[in-house]
Amino acid sequence: MTTKSFGLRGAVLGLMLLASLAAALKKTDKTVNRTDHRTMLNGTWIIGKDKTQSTKRKSDDYLPPGLQIQLKLLGPTRLAIDEDRTDELGGEVVLLPPFPEGICSTGLGARVCKNGLILHPGLPATFKAVFSFSRWTHKDAEDAEGSLFVDKGAKAGALFVDISVWEKGLEWSLWIQGRDQLLGAYLVYDSDDPGGEEVPQVWRRSPQPI
Repeated sequence: MTTKSFGLRGAVLGLMLLASLAAALKKTDKTVNRTDHRTMLNGTWIIGKDKTQSTKRKSDDYLPPGLQIQLKLLGPTRLAIDEDRTDELGGEVVLLPPFPEGICSTGLGARVCKNGLILHPGLPATFKAVFSFSRWTHKDAEDAEGSLFVDKGAKAGALFVDISVWEKGLEWSLWIQGRDQLLGAYLVYDSDDPGGEEVPQVWRRSPQPI
């Protein structure tokens, strides 16, 4: 075999290796993009300011401003595995101290408080949770129940996560606005509006690990 043949063969092998590498990188990128919206929720989130009147009764899923919540997303739930789905993960919701005023009157307060007093001010409270992901359809965007999110800019294709703490019968439906901000809502009640008024609530990523 001539030197020219060796050179040609080497060039062909080199091109094949580059093509294989490019395909592997492309596959990796797709995997990262497909799972990024799940793994990016891991971390600590801080509940934003509350503009409602303190005298109004709030639904059990209300979270007081300043509360720090750590989200831990683990593997798929058993049901998701059985049904061959990738849109549902098990994990934990952890309330981190120091606990803000009003924590005892929330749906999660029973784990933290007794008779209106915080039991262990320096200890976190951990709850098992299920994280279910979905994207809005055109029908979802046109549904009156999603009007609060539409008013804030949500459209068909918007990514949502439902965080369920089954132990307490609580669920938060959050629009994943980006890596560092989630938008949810809760209800407030008064004598003039027994059906409740929906109020937005922002979750922002903590600027530093806690």
